[in-house]
Amino acid sequence: MKLIDPIWLWGLSGLLIPIGIHLLSRREGKIIKIGSIRHLEETSSKQFKSIRLNELVLLLLRCLVITILVLSLGGFHFQALEKSGKWLLVESGLERDDRFLILIDSLKRNGFEIKRLTSGFPDLNDSHADTKKVNYWNLLTELEKKSLPKAVVLSYSYADGFAGKRISRPENVQWVSGNPTPAEFGLNAIHLSEDSIIVRAGYSNPDETSFSIFRSKINDGQGFFKVSKADSIAIERQKTISIQIVTQPNFTNDSKIIAAAIHAIDHESPDDFEVEILSQEKFSSGKKSDWIIWLSDETRRPTGVNCIYYRKESSNYLFEKSGLATWTLTQKLNEQVALQQNLAVQLGVILTSDNRYEEIARQNDKRVLKDELIWDKNSIKPDQIRFPISSKSSEKYLMTLLLLFLLLERWMSFKRNQ
Repeated sequence: MKLIDPIWLWGLSGLLIPIGIHLLSRREGKIIKIGSIRHLEETSSKQFKSIRLNELVLLLLRCLVITILVLSLGGFHFQALEKSGKWLLVESGLERDDRFLILIDSLKRNGFEIKRLTSGFPDLNDSHADTKKVNYWNLLTELEKKSLPKAVVLSYSYADGFAGKRISRPENVQWVSGNPTPAEFGLNAIHLSEDSIIVRAGYSNPDETSFSIFRSKINDGQGFFKVSKADSIAIERQKTISIQIVTQPNFTNDSKIIAAAIHAIDHESPDDFEVEILSQEKFSSGKKSDWIIWLSDETRRPTGVNCIYYRKESSNYLFEKSGLATWTLTQKLNEQVALQQNLAVQLGVILTSDNRYEEIARQNDKRVLKDELIWDKNSIKPDQIRFPISSKSSEKYLMTLLLLFLLLERWMSFKRNQ
């Protein structure tokens, strides 16, 4: 058993009213008229040791009526009846959204278990639950295995949450979307001089995500930069990226074009680039560098390091990812290819990529997909969800008992003139 709104238990203080009324409404004794009292002997009167309540059955009925009314207002439910197999799944953040508070409360009163929309579907109040973004397709597949009679999902419907194999929405699931609040966030802030930093920041709303780079002044010893009211980022030191371009004689022109592209990146990026061009004969795996660009027709190449290597392929892309930190250069380079394929931009993305910043950007990406793009069926609005009170609902039983006891109390009160 539990109460949704325990504050209503203060209403039980109303039990003092019928008890007080019954204490003050004792009937007077029956009067017997006699002609003379000269034959009556005087006796000492006895004091009542305690006050006895009048009409205990009627008092009990009135107390039950007040108790049932308070429990009904407090949302009294039997725990066993709540485990009805109906779930409300709420994505992290939406449980505090004013647009859905009434819907959440309504479904809770109708016996829905409130779960968090994340792997494993923990209780909403579980403080150890994962609150990061989720893959909706995977969660729907996991939800289908539960074989629930009814499930309602409250979700932001983030665009990057619909990645992978598309599935149809199960018949027992109703999906309700709510647009997230736009976010302004920082990716990183890099210290350039004593009083200057360069900041990379992002802005995202349901329609688009954009990024900007700007310079800002800082105070001496300042360790954090405030990007917005809700986000501050640590100020980092300038990073040096070392690159070895290892080449065969027939890739001399390619190596010069790549070196020029890296020089252009170095001019615009807050990071510092160190480039060394050497032949395969002079290459030594003992010398550590952040990146190796391997320009050779041979299949042999370094392993276990960040590497870009040449391998001619039929592809529409200049670079293709071929491993965790390995990229393939798919064609030989000349000035025309470098300009048409935006070589400097693509190299800059590869060489300066950082998983930390990618994860920050992903978590703050507020772009969403409209319901009509996700599902074949019509979308559902919060006010369109209606669930009648279940025949097993404790609220129905409470109202029936309240009506029954109220009628019985009125009948007994009339009969006994109380």
